[in-house]
Amino acid sequence: MVRRHVAPGEAVPLHPEAVAFAGHYDFDIDVLAAYRPTGKGRVERQVSIVCDRVLAGLTLTLLAGTR
Repeated sequence: MVRRHVAPGEAVPLHPEAVAFAGHYDFDIDVLAAYRPTGKGRVERQVSIVCDRVLAGLTLTLLAGTR
């Protein structure tokens, strides 16, 4: 999702498809600094929310034959 790492305080360039996905489903991408491990659980919880509530109702035909 992050295209490259930047110095603290600089804007983080995000992948355009990730930004479009977030805009389509009306949520913001929150980027945490690498040196802040206390936010890791909060971020991982958000990923599970997206998987459970957003992606659960979708049929992803692209991935159907990969398993």
